[in-house]
Amino acid sequence: MRNTHINLAYYCLFILAALLAPFPSSASDQNQSRIAKLGEQKCSVHVTNGLGTRNLLAHCKSKDDDLGIRYVSVGSEFSWGFKMNFIGTTLYWCYLAPDTNSHVSMKVFWNNRNFTSKCDNFNCYWVAKDDGVYLRNFPRNIKEFYAAWQPGRLN
Repeated sequence: MRNTHINLAYYCLFILAALLAPFPSSASDQNQSRIAKLGEQKCSVHVTNGLGTRNLLAHCKSKDDDLGIRYVSVGSEFSWGFKMNFIGTTLYWCYLAPDTNSHVSMKVFWNNRNFTSKCDNFNCYWVAKDDGVYLRNFPRNIKEFYAAWQPGRLN
């Protein structure tokens, strides 16, 4: 009787181990491959001043990097490059102000397929215009309106 209990215990352990073991799958392999590639993915953000005659104040940052306050002259751009973090949660945002009476605070890079599909291979281009901020949608070859200027200005 004792041997039967031992055999049954080994059998249960074998079944439990088999159930807990990861099954290889193409979806799992694709996710692991995508995550590995994220840590190597080179990205950039470009903010262009398309305002009529005014400098653009730009203060951009991520959780880890503050790029400082920049004054971008008309027709010029402020840009920076970076690599996506390993888990794909890289996020940059900017505070933009075209004058002392208006501003916008917005995300300018995040890992979302709907967003990054509009960029040129993870290189994202923003343009500040008199009515607001636009994202260059490369596949459609248009500038998409993204955010209107908000009244007031933060200091």
